[in-house]
Amino acid sequence: CAYTGRLTLTTDALYFEPSSVMSYKDPVKLNLSADVGHEVAPDLSGPWGTRIFDKAIAYKTSSL
Repeated sequence: CAYTGRLTLTTDALYFEPSSVMSYKDPVKLNLSADVGHEVAPDLSGPWGTRIFDKAIAYKTSSL
């Protein structure tokens, strides 16, 4: 599943602001400084689930 929005990656957290029609919604903060078994990696995305663009990030965790 892919969502559009603004992504900010810092050394301590990953912030994602989902986009709506005219603006951005409140950001979601994912804390990366805690050792909870998370993984952030580059990913490919494209229209209709094709894997042709490289401007995506995959975030996996067992705590969510």
